[in-house]
Amino acid sequence: MLLKWQQQHFMQANETPFASNFWHKELQKEDVQTAILNGTYEAPLELPLEAKEILKEMQRPMTVEEDTVPEATLQDFKNYIKKFMKKGRRPHQADTMGTIKCSSHRKKNICK
Repeated sequence: MLLKWQQQHFMQANETPFASNFWHKELQKEDVQTAILNGTYEAPLELPLEAKEILKEMQRPMTVEEDTVPEATLQDFKNYIKKFMKKGRRPHQADTMGTIKCSSHRKKNICK
């Protein structure tokens, strides 16, 4: 019973307009991505209204500028790792909130 429900639940996305091969290829194009973010993308006429609304809502707000990814060197990465090691942690133990997640090692008394 549960397996059948899971199959139905997780297969629902396959029936949405964006799950087609056309959209898989279309959304990978950089010019399409830019047009969607800029709000200038012209969706195909046969696309359902709800799907068009989703594309419209994906437009980047006017107050947001495109982020640029800062360059990171190997030395930057090594310094980042050293920062965690000085605090007695391993890099994989810290989540985005800065808390320590080490439940799998507690049993082995590796983490304190």
